[in-house]
Amino acid sequence: MSLKAFRMGWRAVCGLLLAGVLTGCSCGKPWHRSNDAAPVDAGIDFIRVGEQILVSLTDMSAPPGPIEQRVREDGRVTLCFNEEFQAAGRRVADLQEDIRKRYLNSYFQRLTVSVRIEGRVINVGGYVRSPGRYDYQGEMTVLDAIKVAGDFNEFAKRSCVRITRSTGQEVIANCKKALKDPDYDPPLYPGDDVHVPQKSWWLGMVLLRI
Repeated sequence: MSLKAFRMGWRAVCGLLLAGVLTGCSCGKPWHRSNDAAPVDAGIDFIRVGEQILVSLTDMSAPPGPIEQRVREDGRVTLCFNEEFQAAGRRVADLQEDIRKRYLNSYFQRLTVSVRIEGRVINVGGYVRSPGRYDYQGEMTVLDAIKVAGDFNEFAKRSCVRITRSTGQEVIANCKKALKDPDYDPPLYPGDDVHVPQKSWWLGMVLLRI
């Protein structure tokens, strides 16, 4: 077989492989605000089992120091005076109010309660400039996360960014559309994984140049 015939045959094979790659890169329907079905427990204000919370009791004489507690498997935490509170599955504001009502008058005449959830992160990987784990900053979107990770690199496929929720739910973001229309920019929740895939045409160029 001549070298020319070999090259022609190889390019034909590569064409078939590339067609398969392109076919297999279908992303599915991108996320849009109008059809969002985010899980209820993914909201930024909901407390989960295993999370670390910091409770501060202030606005009184000689306030105690901040109390750091990890939410137990039963969903509860134990605070001052051995008082227990249900924390998991509740909003931060609701837990704050529950603590305030329990302690006010019974233990303190004046009281301000602050609850903060510690150590919430998101993961950004794939074809971004600085992949890694980043602090969840609250009210974040996919474009916010990409920016925190140094932006897309030149190999990134911006139209097919995959978000995997902590619940296992998967969402596809078309970041090209999101740059023009924020209704295509999905919100992120603590524990989400963001993965930016590679452009398929780079693989095609590699195959055809071999």
